Amino acid sequence: MNQLHVALVICFGVTLWSHFSISTSEVQMTARPGENILLYCDCKQSSGVYIVWYKNSSHEDTPTLVLNIKTDLETEKKFPHFKFLKNFTFNSYDLLIVQANNADEGLYYCGTEESKVEQYKNKTMVQKTIYQYGNITTKITLDQTVCNSNITQTVEGCAACWKMLFSLCPALSVLFALISGVTVYLFYKKAAKKAQENNRRLETRRQTRETQDENVCYAALEIHRPSQRPKRK
Repeated sequence: MNQLHVALVICFGVTLWSHFSISTSEVQMTARPGENILLYCDCKQSSGVYIVWYKNSSHEDTPTLVLNIKTDLETEKKFPHFKFLKNFTFNSYDLLIVQANNADEGLYYCGTEESKVEQYKNKTMVQKTIYQYGNITTKITLDQTVCNSNITQTVEGCAACWKMLFSLCPALSVLFALISGVTVYLFYKKAAKKAQENNRRLETRRQTRETQDENVCYAALEIHRPSQRPKRK
């Protein structure tokens, strides 16, 4: 009877202590479906003490989900969108929710789990598990309206862009044709002007050469003309 009484007192004490050890501090977090959510743990891990994450679902008749770091690999295989991330600063493990969906809504909080073996006066060895909880509880809510409104705005914006593009196409075509015509006209005008200048230079050079040739001829005639001397009587 005494052992049963002691066990009941211990269980009641552990339950009461667990109830008061969970802080009422609650953080509201709103995300969009498909986003990644990172939750920080304010508990520390040490030798023999392991991090445990708890999730109380917002949906009714859903049991509390327990994610224990001791079964990290098994947990990730069973729940692939839950990942443990090592926090070296606080010697803890944060929880990453990959591509959150409606089933991930609920309350999240972390704690520690420690197993101890105690010996009573009658030399009976009893293994006890001690649970402690953090001071932060995060409530995750997914906002469907944000995602839907963004999709609607995106579709409407794309439709408006296409309408504007189609309405501007004729005007742009005319503008491009006008620019192309002006560019071709200026190019040929410049080429014709350059050709005229070249022709003028060639004509000037030809006239200069002819003038020089005539001067040479005149000079030769003057040099070879015989001198008239008076005859002696």
